[in-house]
Amino acid sequence: MFNKCKNRNIYFIILTTILLISCNDSTGPESQDLPDPVLDGRNGGIIAFISDRDGDQNIYLMNGNGTSQTRLTNDSAGDMLPRWSPDGQSIAFISNRSGSYNLFLMDSDGGNQRQLTTEGAFWPSWSPDGTRIAFVSSRDGDWDLYYITIESLELNSITSTYIDEAHPCWSPNGSEIAFSSVTDGNQDVYIMNLDGTNVRRLTDQPGSDFAPFYSKDGSYIGFNSTRDGRFGIYFMNTDGSNQRKVVDSINNDEFPSWSPDGSMIAFELETARSEEIYKVNINGTGLTRLTINSSEDTGPDWKPAN
Repeated sequence: MFNKCKNRNIYFIILTTILLISCNDSTGPESQDLPDPVLDGRNGGIIAFISDRDGDQNIYLMNGNGTSQTRLTNDSAGDMLPRWSPDGQSIAFISNRSGSYNLFLMDSDGGNQRQLTTEGAFWPSWSPDGTRIAFVSSRDGDWDLYYITIESLELNSITSTYIDEAHPCWSPNGSEIAFSSVTDGNQDVYIMNLDGTNVRRLTDQPGSDFAPFYSKDGSYIGFNSTRDGRFGIYFMNTDGSNQRKVVDSINNDEFPSWSPDGSMIAFELETARSEEIYKVNINGTGLTRLTINSSEDTGPDWKPAN
């Protein structure tokens, strides 16, 4: 299964993710100063994202066409990585408002914010039934995968190795976890049962493959890769076959999220000048810019269909 040797590449990837989120053609909304429609989801659903446009890094919402951009959290410490619950009623997120990065939960309108973990957490992923959240933590010395039951706050370990794992993503059927690991000496995407057994390697290319995300129907997996020299978004079958790049871009394309109907992805596109949120059809056509300003807008997560 896992080799028993230290490797800090995952730690580097996680720190890089924090820095990318915290820091800095097609058509889209031309000005954030124009009056926007109501934030009602009728314009392509609702997308949660991260922005520092008001000075602090907070979580915002917008319609799926980029209109009605509205701040949801207001904390000077820094909030990131919003993740909609499967029923769209809650949002899990990561914040260092307690002095270290931990898992928090709030209602979809930003109310009832509460802390779920106290010993560190990053990269949340909901179970399909909405009762548990998987995450990565170094609470025991190495980066391992855990999940927490929301109602009881019971914590369960998924992995416990000397190899660092990161970026958990729960499968739509609830029985498996996709994740990234340096088990075989390179940053690659793996899949395993929820109890940590039956580990299978899905990618084996130069560069780093990480941050897997399942399609809505569970038939294939998307992931980020640096195999072409920059961050790109790729798709593959769940057995690792038929790996292909989605967006043919000269920029860094990162951290995608599926639209409610599975026909598009929203993602962050990083250039030398800015980080903004775009959306694109899953066949790579129809690239559309959703945010445009001098701040960094990153980490989109599309609200599931109710």
